[in-house]
Amino acid sequence: MAKILAIDDNKDTLDVLKGILSKVFPDAKLFFAENGKKGLELCYTEFPDIILIDLDVPQIDSFEVCSHLKTIDFLKNIPILMIVGEKTDKNLRLKALNLGVDAFLSKPIDEVELIAQIKILLRIKVSESIKICENLNFSQMVLEQTNELEKETEAELESSFDKLEFSKVSTLNLMEDLKSEILERKVAEDRISKLNERLTLAKTAAKFGVWDIDLVENNLIWDDIMYDLYGMGNYKIPINYYTWLEAIFEDDRDKISLITKQTLEDNADYNIEFRIVLPDDSIRYMKGLGLVVRNSLNNPIRITGINYDITETKKAEEALKDSKLQLDLALNSAQMGVWYWDFSEDKRYFDNQTCSILGIDPKTFKGTKKEFFNVIHPDDRQTIVYSHTRTIENNDFYNPEYRVIWPNGSIHFINSRGRLVCDEDGNPLRLNGVLWDITEQKIAQEALRLSNQRMRLLFEQSPLGVIEWDKDFRVSDWNPSAEKIFGYKKAEALGQHFNFLNKPNNLYLVNEIALSLIKQNGGHRSTNENVTKQGTTIICEWFNTTLIDSDGKTFGVASLVHDITERRQAEIDLQVSNKQWDITFNSIQDGIMMLDGNQRIIKYNNAFANQMGRRMDLGKNPYCYNAVHGTSCAIEGCPFVKMKTSKEREILSYELEKRYYDCVVDPIFDEKGEISGAVHIMNDTTERKMAELNLIKKNNVVQSLLNASTLVLDLENFDITVRKLLNYCKDLIGVNSGFVALLNEDDISDRVILFDPYDDVYVENSEIPKLIKDLYAQVYKSGKPLYQNNFSKTEWAKFKSSKHISIKNVLFAPLIITKKTVGIIGFLNKKNDFSDDDMNIAAAYGELASLALHNTRTLDELVHQKEKAEESEMLKSVFLANMSHEIRTPLNSILGFSEFLCEPNISSEKRKKFVDIINTSGQQLLHIINDIIDISKLESKQLKLFYEEFNLYDVLNSIVNVFSSSDICHSKPNIKLVLNLPAQYSDLIINTDKIRFQQVLTNLIANAIKYTNEGLVEVGLEIKNKENKTYFEFCIKDTGIGISKEKFNIIFERFRQVEEDGYREGTGLGLSISKGIINLLGGEIWFDSELNVGTSFYFTLPYIPITNDKKIELAKEITYKGLTDKTLIIAEDDYNSFCYLKELLFDSKANIIHAEDGQILLNLLEKEKADLIFLDINMPLKTGYQCIKEIKERGYQVKVIAQTAYAMVDEKEKCLNLGCDGYISKPFTKKTIVNAINEVFGI
Repeated sequence: MAKILAIDDNKDTLDVLKGILSKVFPDAKLFFAENGKKGLELCYTEFPDIILIDLDVPQIDSFEVCSHLKTIDFLKNIPILMIVGEKTDKNLRLKALNLGVDAFLSKPIDEVELIAQIKILLRIKVSESIKICENLNFSQMVLEQTNELEKETEAELESSFDKLEFSKVSTLNLMEDLKSEILERKVAEDRISKLNERLTLAKTAAKFGVWDIDLVENNLIWDDIMYDLYGMGNYKIPINYYTWLEAIFEDDRDKISLITKQTLEDNADYNIEFRIVLPDDSIRYMKGLGLVVRNSLNNPIRITGINYDITETKKAEEALKDSKLQLDLALNSAQMGVWYWDFSEDKRYFDNQTCSILGIDPKTFKGTKKEFFNVIHPDDRQTIVYSHTRTIENNDFYNPEYRVIWPNGSIHFINSRGRLVCDEDGNPLRLNGVLWDITEQKIAQEALRLSNQRMRLLFEQSPLGVIEWDKDFRVSDWNPSAEKIFGYKKAEALGQHFNFLNKPNNLYLVNEIALSLIKQNGGHRSTNENVTKQGTTIICEWFNTTLIDSDGKTFGVASLVHDITERRQAEIDLQVSNKQWDITFNSIQDGIMMLDGNQRIIKYNNAFANQMGRRMDLGKNPYCYNAVHGTSCAIEGCPFVKMKTSKEREILSYELEKRYYDCVVDPIFDEKGEISGAVHIMNDTTERKMAELNLIKKNNVVQSLLNASTLVLDLENFDITVRKLLNYCKDLIGVNSGFVALLNEDDISDRVILFDPYDDVYVENSEIPKLIKDLYAQVYKSGKPLYQNNFSKTEWAKFKSSKHISIKNVLFAPLIITKKTVGIIGFLNKKNDFSDDDMNIAAAYGELASLALHNTRTLDELVHQKEKAEESEMLKSVFLANMSHEIRTPLNSILGFSEFLCEPNISSEKRKKFVDIINTSGQQLLHIINDIIDISKLESKQLKLFYEEFNLYDVLNSIVNVFSSSDICHSKPNIKLVLNLPAQYSDLIINTDKIRFQQVLTNLIANAIKYTNEGLVEVGLEIKNKENKTYFEFCIKDTGIGISKEKFNIIFERFRQVEEDGYREGTGLGLSISKGIINLLGGEIWFDSELNVGTSFYFTLPYIPITNDKKIELAKEITYKGLTDKTLIIAEDDYNSFCYLKELLFDSKANIIHAEDGQILLNLLEKEKADLIFLDINMPLKTGYQCIKEIKERGYQVKVIAQTAYAMVDEKEKCLNLGCDGYISKPFTKKTIVNAINEVFGI
């Protein structure tokens, strides 16, 4: 059954995972955690087979969880599947892989992908588990075999030791035998001539090779054995002395030559050992013995001798040497002595190490029993006798333990071990053995016994809890203090796992400590939260040590437990108190030092460190006078020194690094009433001091500004006022030279209107350098003051022209009127550098100069505006007189001819003529009213435009045709009106307000015809491009009377006309309205004119190319649709207007009802179900606004079209917002009514 753990702080995600996992893995055991910490605890307690973890989890993040798991042996093989977002950074994924993540799953979670990933990772986990089990089995087998080998090795070592003992004795015997044998061979060599036969037999048996050298004939004779010894038995060749030497090992040839020479010359024995090299390149050791034969003159004539192979003997000797060396090394390393006891002589033979161990002088020791027993402790002599007797009787090991007394009286413990040596009949000959000093071991054993006794006493009486754990961390011992701390009796605690003392949320930490202890990697000290038997949480400090056996293996852990709950709470309280004190100490704005009695700094706060800056280094400046004053001793008047004398508070005020301080020193007394230190407080009074100085300075500035303000309010001539202001400011800043410059009308260049004193700086033909010009150009651009010092150090100063003004430093401040820089006030060549304060003063005087200039200009403007107002009043009077004339003229025609229409005898021809005159006069009157309304809308910026696309040629051609057939053209037959439009412009489409466009053209063409008596009026169009912008340029050109230059500036003004001094016709608003409309449409309008030659008016509109691929629809017949038998209510208080509207609706065949005011309308709606209401806005009792509001509130299902004579632009929006379905403004036509009805009913 698989265990699956999911870690995610999103509850919805966990629910999704739970649903999928429960369905797909019904037998699996599922665990869920909402943070990393809880997830780790579940890992320790449940050992899951797979972990699903979100990238972002709280408390312990996913990376830390992965990293932690991979460090724990029993958890590191758990596969991890990390849930990430689709756009998770690549580096984060790489980091996760490096920390041990095995796979990723992207959000939103895909069920199929999730199941596949889990199954794959579970298979991997199973295979790894199998592999781990196999490795464990293999490790167990290796461990068992290793133990067996260790046991065998131990047995072999013991056997080797015994053999080594025996080998030593045997080797000594062998050496004695070898010596005897060599002596016997010497005798045999002397008797060689007599015992030839026996020797031959002996050499054959012993494989002795015989050789003979004839020194006279120089011959060398070998027998067969010699050839065999030298590996030449199969190919016996003649041999001589030199060929024999070639068979000798190269390093031994000189030695043979030397021995041979000594034998012949000095009559020495020929006895030599050497090496030979066989044909197969193997090396053998040879022994050579020889005899020199001399003549009667004692001259050597021959040498006869034998060779025999001693290779095996050499090997044995080497082995014996190695064995003896190893034995000596072993004995010396173990500090063992070698001895043997010869029973036949009853003597004991000791080597030097044995004598040293027993405290015996080897030079005087004879080996007797008495001498030996003299050094044995009297109480232990019987032990030696008993061991000796038992060894002989039982042929057993000799192994007594006894004490010896050294000559200095010290007692040493000895351990002896020996083996009995017997003859062939089993009779004991001697006892061979070794011994070693075990005094330290005995002392250690006694100390251990005493230590154990003390430890047990400490264990039982220790105020700390003492607990012993086995290697599985179950209690194996438990002292009374542990009972007191945790509340468990020893019987209750024994065998309990350490978890019973720990809180569940601490288990993973305690597990880590336990693992570290078992692995001997640490964990010796820790502080944990623990739980008592009563369930109380306590804080304990644990001191742990790993218990290790002689093989270095851990078999348990011992722990000391100290209940520090109360101490920890006291520490916390102390920490909080200290922290609060530190916060308070460091929050104090004054610098504070704590000093000892020698002015050494003990403690200081942050404020003091900030005050001292780089000198606050106690390593370099340990004393207060080092840190504060940078001196090596106390300064004169030091408050600390005074305080030590006065034993009371001392205060010193001083300046340090351009800052001012009040230093207060209070003494600290010890318990004896002596001064042990002081509290040193530095109160930074710089701001107060500077405030005092600044206050004086500001008072001067304020007084100067007050005096200057009085000048500005006097409204004197600007030049006089600004000169006085300049002098005030120069005195305040402390500078001799200054100037004032004003910007010219081009807004580019400026002119100096005042330079004082002129001669100090500005000499004849001098030039202002570009560097200075750039600076005050910056002031013009930014509108902010600036200054610059040290011109003498600039590149400009090095290469300054002789014509340049001599400048050290400059200060400029702007003169600003309505947020625009119009001039500069400047100052030059201050003795010291200019400062921010100087700049602020200059800026203030700049503002005063600006105000003075503004006042002067305002005064001039007021005079000008007064003149304009007077002129405007005159123009308005003229305009009103003309307007009265213009309105009364058509009104007179309307009223007069209307009266004629009432006469019964008038002919139909006259009636038609009178109606045409009335209609024309009405149109003329409407045009006048429209002009007045338009100029009102333009002035209030409420004229709204309605853009539409239309064919430009069609509109232009239509307007020209209308004028051509109008009475105004017919009255001037000598005028020709033409449209000059290139053929390629016939399909041009423009997007603009068609009505306003026609209004402008109509005004301009009407004016052209009006002021032209003969000649040409031409309407033209061009498409132009300027500054990457394309636009239409329209032109209306005439050959009329023209306009005089004096009138150019009033042409587009309201109420102004060219013929102001003569006959006036029209309102004088047409060109002003046209200019306002063109500007709103995004264009420009201008004119050229020459008196008595003609005038050309131009205006532009933006050009946006539009393809004319739509057919122009033909005008449709104006008819009412769908109104038959419908009920229409006309709410209108003006009866004539009601009649006019009723007449317009006559063809609709609708049932029409009249409501004379708003209340009647609402009463009718309670009785009649109306389909449409024409609602006048301005009615008595209830206005149209009130009516539409109540209609909507009552829920009447009726369409409402508002009608009003108000002409303001917001009127329509207001009506529609209140709930009206349509809107028409008076006056209106039948077409307007039909279109409004069709739009309301969606026809």
